[in-house]
Amino acid sequence: MVRWFGGSVVRWLDHVAYCVGTSLDELRDARDHLEGAGVKLDPIGHEVTKSLYFDDPDGINIEFYVGASEAWKTDPQRVAQVAPLAL
Repeated sequence: MVRWFGGSVVRWLDHVAYCVGTSLDELRDARDHLEGAGVKLDPIGHEVTKSLYFDDPDGINIEFYVGASEAWKTDPQRVAQVAPLAL
């Protein structure tokens, strides 16, 4: 949600993540659909998820992801791993 106060923008929401399936093929399908619509994507390989990031028209960061590991259940810091993702 974006609200205007005195000419400045206050963001109440910065990031939303959606699980789009359980396989890389489903993430590839999402990629193909988004790219076909002209959306610029930033694919990122976290250790625990494989993700596509993009901004909506209001500048809110959207993440579509599929799970890749349950390592976060025993070591929560592993969610912070970031690497380029080639789909």
